[in-house]
Amino acid sequence: MTNSTLWIRPTLTPPGPVDAVIFDVDGVLFETSASFDAAVKATTQDLLTQVYGMTAPRPVTEAELGLFRKAGGLNNDWDMAYVLIALRLAGRANTLKELAAAAAESGGRGKAWAAEILPRRVPLDYDLVVQIFNEYYWGSEQFERVFDLPARIDPPVPGLWQREVKLLPADLPERLRAAGVRAFGIATGRTQDELNLVFASAGLDQFIPQAHIVTADSLSKPDGRVLDRVLAAMQRTAAQAGQPPIRTAIYCGDTMDDLQAVVNYRGLAHAEKPVWVGAVAVVKAEDFAFFQKAGSDATVEHIGQLGQIVDAINRVRD
Repeated sequence: MTNSTLWIRPTLTPPGPVDAVIFDVDGVLFETSASFDAAVKATTQDLLTQVYGMTAPRPVTEAELGLFRKAGGLNNDWDMAYVLIALRLAGRANTLKELAAAAAESGGRGKAWAAEILPRRVPLDYDLVVQIFNEYYWGSEQFERVFDLPARIDPPVPGLWQREVKLLPADLPERLRAAGVRAFGIATGRTQDELNLVFASAGLDQFIPQAHIVTADSLSKPDGRVLDRVLAAMQRTAAQAGQPPIRTAIYCGDTMDDLQAVVNYRGLAHAEKPVWVGAVAVVKAEDFAFFQKAGSDATVEHIGQLGQIVDAINRVRD
């Protein structure tokens, strides 16, 4: 199935109709370029100017963020900010071409790679990166209340999280249920506190049980056990309800770490036959080819198109 806004791998042969859907959050259920992306940009500029005394560091761009998300190994934005600061301290962020070469060189090693390229005698305190990022994301007042730490940014800032926009159509869960999906879950790089900011207000609590959620507090993508834990919880829920086991699931993400989590899940040793999991990339149309080549089973531009993907998979099984 192919058109300009969605694609499904022609050779896809799951074992049955889709029973379960697992969502990433950022970039899938919420537009976060004005929150998390903005916090990465602000943190990078803040530390380079206020701590390292740079007068005009190269601003972080969306293109740069895209390069490193495709490289992998940066599923949380604390690590992203750390890498982008390290690149500037190392003098390796002068052009987009230079940044593209650095992203390729990183090989999905993220923060560990960045620590290796830092100049000697130029320490970069990861905990400070995390604190400044959290202040921008949460806002000074809420940061102090949540983390019980004094805010460092002066003057105080409002929380960027308030700029997040819900992408999930209100009717999508019911449309998916009508198509046979009976379990929903989340596998996210957010912490539980970050997820709580939007979980109930966006209505996610109406169809996703807390038991079906794995956050960065316990495991981080691309570890395949993230998906394994969500699926194990779904199987327990199904058994308690007297329902058949989950056989076929899809995971919807927007980065290489999301795709790699599916690949790594498939490589885990399972005592019993594992749930089949397909990888759906929710990305811009210009990135379709990249994710298709990397191994995605389907690509869509917007999560609202997921019903079409589920219908297409189910038709294959009819």
